[in-house]
Amino acid sequence: FYKTITITASCQQIDLLIVHTTLEFGIGYLGGTQMMQAVADNVIRAGKKTAKPMAVVLRTAGSLPIWQGFLELRERFQKAGFPVFPTVASAALALGRFLQYHQNRDRNE
Repeated sequence: FYKTITITASCQQIDLLIVHTTLEFGIGYLGGTQMMQAVADNVIRAGKKTAKPMAVVLRTAGSLPIWQGFLELRERFQKAGFPVFPTVASAALALGRFLQYHQNRDRNE
């Protein structure tokens, strides 16, 4: 994740990043919560390295055993300063509104 994010962020045509991960896949198939914590470490480290804004999408199907990991990861990303969304659509909507607000504000100044 770290290398992918830093390479993507270095592209001048990209203004912001949305990192998307599905918890059932990470916890169920990639080695459990320790693997997801390692993924979070790399995402946070890469996000701090780049000057570009970054949001995180933590998606879960809502299975009860996954919720504890979801809550822990969401808190880690939020404490690191990254907005966290439950879906790509909600992240895109929020970021679109954020950009629109700033564009309108800049026009009115």
